[in-house]
Amino acid sequence: MGCGPEKDERPPPEMNALSEHGTSHPDSNTTQGPTESSEPAISPSGSDGLSEEERIAKMKNEREERQREEKERFGAAARAAEAPEVEFTKVFGCTVEESSQRSGGGVPAPIRECCRWLRLHGLQHCGLFRIPGRRLTVRYYKDLFNVDHTVQIPPDEKVDTVASLVIAWLRELKDEEGKKTHLWCNKNPETHAVEHDLSQAWRHKPDGNCEVEFLRTSLSRLTPVQVGVFAEITKLLHEASLPENTVVNKMTASNFAMCLIPELMGAVTVMIEEHAGVFEGFPVLDAVEQL
Repeated sequence: MGCGPEKDERPPPEMNALSEHGTSHPDSNTTQGPTESSEPAISPSGSDGLSEEERIAKMKNEREERQREEKERFGAAARAAEAPEVEFTKVFGCTVEESSQRSGGGVPAPIRECCRWLRLHGLQHCGLFRIPGRRLTVRYYKDLFNVDHTVQIPPDEKVDTVASLVIAWLRELKDEEGKKTHLWCNKNPETHAVEHDLSQAWRHKPDGNCEVEFLRTSLSRLTPVQVGVFAEITKLLHEASLPENTVVNKMTASNFAMCLIPELMGAVTVMIEEHAGVFEGFPVLDAVEQL
């Protein structure tokens, strides 16, 4: 069997008969149709009976229709979120306590719902919390939550979109004066001391579990809602850090801490790895459930 050109022979009569039904000549690069037109024939139709050109046009029309529907849906949410009364219902871009109160108490709605959804659909997602979601879709859900804290994210949503909502909530927190702040900050004059202690907690390891007790002492100086948010997020990350999940999502406790709260990477890593020791039976958490 050679790779060079085949011997040029005229096809036998039976091949001519086949060519009349659209079968290509073995020595020809074009498909011969039932006519003797010199123009190449349109590529064969697929199982849907459409030519390649028709399929492309159909896909383009469907894509444009989806984009129109998406624009209308996102636009409606954005208009609702711009109403003056949203200032009293928004759960993004406000204080931790305001977000909790407007969510009906306890852990703020975006954190509660996103963590619930990710436990069901995202623990084994490769690169969880490392890959940003689509900005327009993230904005859409933020607008929805700001209008209605009872939003439930559909099961078919993208994991990266939901993970990005958690990060957005953390990064958009404001203090009472409307200035950017962090989850662990409040009006307590000990805020800076708490931040220092949390940032140093992971270094206190001379007695094995000493860093856990040191961390618990630091957390006890935060509000119930602040502790509740730390507990909810790190519980999710603890589950995502289990061996059966990390082998798929390719993440570690320190990776998660860096992606979500890099300022307290060491402390958050301890919260993830030693979640039960840090939060189980923590008296402040009981108050969160009763809010």
